[in-house]
Amino acid sequence: MNLPPEILSRIVKSDGCWKWLGTHAKGYGRTSGGVGVHRVTYEAAKGPIPPGLVIDHLCRNPGCCNPDHLEAVTSAENTLRGISPPALNAIKTHCDRGHPLDEANTYAHPETGERTCRKCKSLRTSARYAKLDDQMDKAANGCWRWRGDLPTQHGPVWEANRLDKVRRMLFELECYPILGGRQIELACGTSHCCNPAHMRLTAPAVLRPSTTINSRKTHCIHGHEFTPENTRMVRQGKCRECRICARAARVRMRARQRAELGEARS
Repeated sequence: MNLPPEILSRIVKSDGCWKWLGTHAKGYGRTSGGVGVHRVTYEAAKGPIPPGLVIDHLCRNPGCCNPDHLEAVTSAENTLRGISPPALNAIKTHCDRGHPLDEANTYAHPETGERTCRKCKSLRTSARYAKLDDQMDKAANGCWRWRGDLPTQHGPVWEANRLDKVRRMLFELECYPILGGRQIELACGTSHCCNPAHMRLTAPAVLRPSTTINSRKTHCIHGHEFTPENTRMVRQGKCRECRICARAARVRMRARQRAELGEARS
């Protein structure tokens, strides 16, 4: 094993773990350049670390730099070998209510892989559905229309002092949590529909413009046509603005500011 003298002089070798006499960060030895000593000794003894892999301490001693105690594994495998909450949850055979986490009773999130007890999920879903069912009209075409408070066309409901959209709530109850700022797109095109079977997840930028009423307009409210020369995208590309109307609004604002300034001076 070919190690630089400045690193080799700070390692205390033994039959078991090798001790690093230099600086440490969160229990791991660090060189003067901030590189983990265990990574340096591993590469000196076994070659470069394959892309996408991390170094796992088989001895469970993060300060050890003995290459015989090190192994290159994936980040997921390294986590499952530890004693962190995800690792402890991964080896559970029963949920907190005592239901077995077998193949038939376990749901794995398609994006995160998180396991969920199906029986517990069914109990939670039934309890929350019971609160919403009295305010839902289920049409023959499969759409569920929300009859509760409708301050907007998407049917939000008050719960836990925050405003949630009913369909997002029902989607998470029926399917899985919505992560990463993803949005719900309605396949049926009915704005008040809350049937999870009519919903699919998509990124905000992927939402088709044809799903909104304003995006189908050819003229602004003052009759100006939305041509490429007269259209500007605003609000991070989510809305269109008429350039003629925007220019007129700026002119009116400047005139009002000049008038107010003249009154103040007089």
